[in-house]
Amino acid sequence: MEPSSSAGPGERTTPLIFSSLAPAVDGLRRWSDARPYGEKRQGCVDIRAEILDLKLRVEDLESTTERARESREQEELLREVIDRSKRLQAEMAALRADLAQARAGLGEEVAAVGTEVAGVRRAVAAPAKPRAGEGVEEGDVRTEIAVEFAVIRSEIEHEFNFLRSEVMDLAVKLDRLSPGAE
Repeated sequence: MEPSSSAGPGERTTPLIFSSLAPAVDGLRRWSDARPYGEKRQGCVDIRAEILDLKLRVEDLESTTERARESREQEELLREVIDRSKRLQAEMAALRADLAQARAGLGEEVAAVGTEVAGVRRAVAAPAKPRAGEGVEEGDVRTEIAVEFAVIRSEIEHEFNFLRSEVMDLAVKLDRLSPGAE
């Protein structure tokens, strides 16, 4: 008789869960086969019912164990999620503090730039006054600003031309590396 099919007709069949129960089940079957016919019939049904009951109890125990294991895994995942969310909240608080500090610093910077722009506007709007010992050309703020802008414009133009040549060079190299360019 096969150890995984021990239920009678009309009974629920369940596989043996633990291989260590197989010898005990086989021993009970041999014992029931050795009894006289009347006792054997009644004892066999009782033993099969007990075996079925044991199997069901083992299955319940295993499912409970599996649910407990799943529950522990879910608890661990939940703890990990909580820990990560706490770390993220702490990092967000630190970022908010840094952002507030940067805003304050930026506000001060903007105020300083505004003060400087106002000073430049006053200087540009004022009529040109020669400084003591200097000619009109050297003391004129407008002329100084125009010279500075010309220098900055030439530097920017030089950088732009350099970047354009670099981009063209990279485009040529990419064309060489492209598989369809052969």
